[in-house]
Amino acid sequence: MITIDLYSDEYIEIFKEEVGEMLIEIENKLLVYKKSKNEEINNEINNEINKELKRYFHTLKGDFSTYEMIEEFDYFNNLENKWMGINEMIEEEREELILKILMKVTEIKKKINNYNKKIKTDYIEEINKNDENREQEANKRIELLLDFKKTKKINLKKIKSKIEKYGEIKEIKYINFELPEFEKLIPNKLYLKLKIVLETNKENALREELNKILGVHNFEMDKKIKEKKENIQRKEERVQEYRKPKEDYRIEKKIDKMEQEKNKKIISGDKIEKNSIRVNTKKLDKIINNLGELIVAHSSLRIYKNCIEEKNQEGFEKLISDLKRITKTMQENVLDVRMIPIENTLLQFKSMVRELIKNSKKEIDYEIIGGTTEIDKTIVEKIVDPLRHMIRNSFDHGIENVSERLAKGKTKEGHIIIKSYHYGGEVIIEIIDDGRGLDIEEILKKGIENGLVKENQKIEEEEILQLIFEPGFTTKKEISKISGRGIGMDVVKTNIEELRGKIEIETKKGKFLKFKIILPLTLAIEEGMLLTIGENIYVIPILNILESIQLSKKNLKKIKGKIDIFELRGEYIPLLRLYKIFKIKGAIEEETKATILIVKINKKKIGIMIDEVIAQQQIVIKRIKIKEDKTNSFSGATILGTGEVALILDVKSIYKEMNRGDEND
Repeated sequence: MITIDLYSDEYIEIFKEEVGEMLIEIENKLLVYKKSKNEEINNEINNEINKELKRYFHTLKGDFSTYEMIEEFDYFNNLENKWMGINEMIEEEREELILKILMKVTEIKKKINNYNKKIKTDYIEEINKNDENREQEANKRIELLLDFKKTKKINLKKIKSKIEKYGEIKEIKYINFELPEFEKLIPNKLYLKLKIVLETNKENALREELNKILGVHNFEMDKKIKEKKENIQRKEERVQEYRKPKEDYRIEKKIDKMEQEKNKKIISGDKIEKNSIRVNTKKLDKIINNLGELIVAHSSLRIYKNCIEEKNQEGFEKLISDLKRITKTMQENVLDVRMIPIENTLLQFKSMVRELIKNSKKEIDYEIIGGTTEIDKTIVEKIVDPLRHMIRNSFDHGIENVSERLAKGKTKEGHIIIKSYHYGGEVIIEIIDDGRGLDIEEILKKGIENGLVKENQKIEEEEILQLIFEPGFTTKKEISKISGRGIGMDVVKTNIEELRGKIEIETKKGKFLKFKIILPLTLAIEEGMLLTIGENIYVIPILNILESIQLSKKNLKKIKGKIDIFELRGEYIPLLRLYKIFKIKGAIEEETKATILIVKINKKKIGIMIDEVIAQQQIVIKRIKIKEDKTNSFSGATILGTGEVALILDVKSIYKEMNRGDEND
C-alpha cells in the first residue's frame, strides 16, 4: 500500500499552485461579470461564468478541507450558497458582493503564498487550543438525563438538593413517556425520565454522587453547547463529502477540463486530444542553462574549422549549420513553454482599482488591451510591483475627481488603460490615463531646486520627464493615503532596468499621461552581433541594428565642432565614436575606413563607428554590474566560444550620456 504524505513539500507546492490558479481564475471571472447593454448576451455570458465559479468554489472547499484550512473552507461553503442568488440581487448588492469576494481572494492568495508545514502545524495547534478553551467553557453547562427505577421510595426533592451542591440548576423538565402494553407493565417500576440542566465545574464529583443516589437506574451527562455540536457535525460532513485524496481532486479537475475541451472539439469538428503535464519552472531554468552551454559550444566549433581537412570542410559546415538550426529550434521551444499571457497579471489590478474607487470620489474605467500578449514568466513575476505602483499613482495623482473632470469639460468617468503588445522582438506595456498629465515646467523647476539641473542648462522634454525617476523626487506637497507624495518611481525604474527594460514617458498637461515600458521577451538568450573596437570584442543585440555602411568624406559634417553627423539617403544621423567614449587604443579612428552600424533607438537613428563585424550569433546573457561603468553603457555580458567574455552594449544609455556630456561642455 502506498502512503501519500499530503504535507510533504511536493504536495504542498502542488496545493499552493493549483489553489493559486483557481483564485486567479475566480478574480478573472468576477471582473468580467457585469451587465451588458444586450440582455441576451449578458445572460449567456453570466450563466457560463456562474457555472465555472460554482465549480471553483466547490473544488476549493475540498482543497481547503484537505489541508485543514477551516476558515477558508467555511468561507467558500457559505459563498457557494450565497452565489445561488446572485441573479436576484440588485446591481448595488451584486457589485458589493463581488468587491468583497475580490478582497477576500486577495487576502487568501497572500495566505496561500505563505503556507508551509510550520504554518499548518501552528494553525492546528491554535485550533486545538481554541477547542480546549471552548470545551472548558462547555463543561460549565451540563444536561442530565435521569431514568428512575422504583426499588425504594424516590425522594426527588433530596435528589435535587444533592445536585444543587455541585452547580446551579437552570432547568428541570419531565420527559414525556408512554407506558408499555399492560401485559408488559412492571408494577414496581417508575416510568419517569427527568432532564436537569445545570452549570458546574465539578463534573467528575457530580458523576460519583449520582452513582450513589438511591433509585437512579442510569444517567447521561451531555455537554450541550450548540456550537460544539454543530462543529462536530460539520467536521463529519467534511470527512464524508470532501476529504478525498488529493489525487481525486486533480483527476476531477482534469475531467472537467477534458469535458470542456471535448465540447469545444465537438463543436469545431476537430479530433479530441488532450495531453498536458505540470513542470516546475526550476527544471526549465536548468534546461535553459544547458541550452546556453550548447550555444557556447556551437560557437566554439568555428574556431576549429581550419583544423579540418579541406575535403571535409563542406561536411563540417553542414554539421555546424544543422547544429545551429537544432539549437535555435530547441531554444524557441523551451522559451515558448516559459511564456504566459500577461492578462492574469493585469486583471488582478482591476480588483485593486475597484477597492480604490469605493473609498474615493472618483469614477474610473480600467481597461486591458492585448491581454493575450505572452511574456516570460520570470519577467511577469517581477513586473507586478512596478505596475501596481504606477497604476496607484495614475489613480491618485492622475485621474481627477468627478467635479473636477466635469469642470474641465471631460467625462465624469476617468480611464486607465493597460495596453500590451509585441514590437520588434520586445514586449511593450503602456499605462495610460486621461487625467491631469505631468506639468513639465513644474518638474523642471523642482529639478533646478534639487540641483539635478543647472539654471540655464538646455535640456530636452524627454530628459525633464525622466527627472521623476530620481530618488525622492516629487512635486506634491500633500501626502496621500493611497500613494504618499508620488515618490518611489526611482524604485520602479530600477526594477524595470534590472529586467533589461526601459521606461519612457509621454504626456500633455491636463490631458493625459502615458508610461511606456519596453521589456525583452526573455532574460536568457537572444541574437547578437559580435564586433571589434581595437582589440576588444563587444556585442550589440541584433534587434537594434538596421544596417551597416561605409562612409565617404562628402557625407560627413560637424555641428558646432562637437557632434559629428552624416547624411544617409537625405537623413542626417549623429555619429557615435565608441573608441573615444571607452578610451580604446588601437581602434580605427578615420571614419571612411571604419564600419558604421546604423542603430535605431526609439524613433531616432544613430551611427556607431566600429572596426569590423565578426559574426552574428546567439548569445547567453549574464547580468553583471561593472563598478567603473558610471554611464550604464553595458546591459550584460556573454561568454564566447573561445572562453572570452564580451560585454553587451546598451547603445541608448551611451547615446544619452554623450548628449549630456556635449551639453555640459
